[in-house]
Amino acid sequence: MKGRVRLCPYYFVEGDRVKLRGALATIAPADKKFLHGMRDAILVPTKVADPTH
Repeated sequence: MKGRVRLCPYYFVEGDRVKLRGALATIAPADKKFLHGMRDAILVPTKVADPTH
């Protein structure tokens, strides 16, 4: 499927720091203009890799 992606980041407070830990990726068909409430959209949680591992 050709589509467009919207990323919504998730940040968490860990100790005294704020860290990016993931994002919700919303994928919608390229020919559609709206993402909210679309039955054809795909919602996928993502994880940010920890560079220390």
